[in-house]
Amino acid sequence: MKIGTNVWALISGVVIIGLLAGGWFLGVSPLLDAQNDAEQQRIAAASQNQTLQMAIMTLAKEEENLPSYEKRAAELERAIPQDVESAEFLEQVNSLATKADVTVAEFTLGELTPYAPPAGEAADPDLAPTPATDARISPDNFILVPVTISVEGGWNEVLSFIHGVQSTDRLVLVTKITTSVTDTAYSATLSGAMYVLLRPGATQPDADGGDADGAEASTTAPASAG
Repeated sequence: MKIGTNVWALISGVVIIGLLAGGWFLGVSPLLDAQNDAEQQRIAAASQNQTLQMAIMTLAKEEENLPSYEKRAAELERAIPQDVESAEFLEQVNSLATKADVTVAEFTLGELTPYAPPAGEAADPDLAPTPATDARISPDNFILVPVTISVEGGWNEVLSFIHGVQSTDRLVLVTKITTSVTDTAYSATLSGAMYVLLRPGATQPDADGGDADGAEASTTAPASAG
């Protein structure tokens, strides 16, 4: 039986299509898949590079602000140091007394008190807003140091001294002021607290600025006259 020309043409077409399909699946398709994977990797790498460039630009900008950050950190360290630093504070008190021309009759640091977060909301939020709290501040790292200072001098001089105590680098919260008058001068007693913020791993200080072990918790010392 003789196969016609049309049949041979049909058979040839099927064979050619089969060869082309095999070539596609065996050669071209894997190459296209590899090309697609490479393109996806290129896009991901470009996106990652862009993110890194933005991070580098942000860090470079922050580096420009580093001096101001360090300055602010030093100010905060002086305001709330990591130790009591009673001797340094007494020097500041004596310096303020000299400038204000008053006499410091008494300088007392009381027993160190761990910080107690405020409990609950304010009784009247319109008059007193709810105190702000921070989970990073706890009784383990934040300490109140009660301080009492008594001075004698003229009325304006005493007021100048009180203002100086509240404006010093060391943060002092004055909560009570009592005054009295003698024949020759005014007397004022300031009661309040200063603060200590312990760094991680630091030991509890005492009122003199050392470790708490075996030390007294309070100190009373007369300061020099102004």
